[in-house]
Amino acid sequence: MASPRDLVAADGRTVRCYDTGDDAATYGTTVLWHHGSPQTGAPLEPLVVAAAARGIRLLSYARPSYGGSSPKPGRDVASAAAGVVCLAGIAPLTAEFDWWSGMA
Repeated sequence: MASPRDLVAADGRTVRCYDTGDDAATYGTTVLWHHGSPQTGAPLEPLVVAAAARGIRLLSYARPSYGGSSPKPGRDVASAAAGVVCLAGIAPLTAEFDWWSGMA
């Protein structure tokens, strides 16, 4: 089950968030699920079940004007990325750079 909670963004808007992990210490991996459109942001039950079976914590949020999040006038589809900050992402694997160089 995903627990909903409302957060207040820096600009004063409400952002409805969902979290399947009550205790982050019990999960090895956390995944931010970005829903399609239209959708409320609540993780779908098959995702919740599959994640729980693998020890994965799911986080998600409702885009502006969906599922309890306040509207954001003037936004476009691409502006959704500004609402989520990646702290540790995987770089793209390309033939132009040897990511494994020097690693044991």
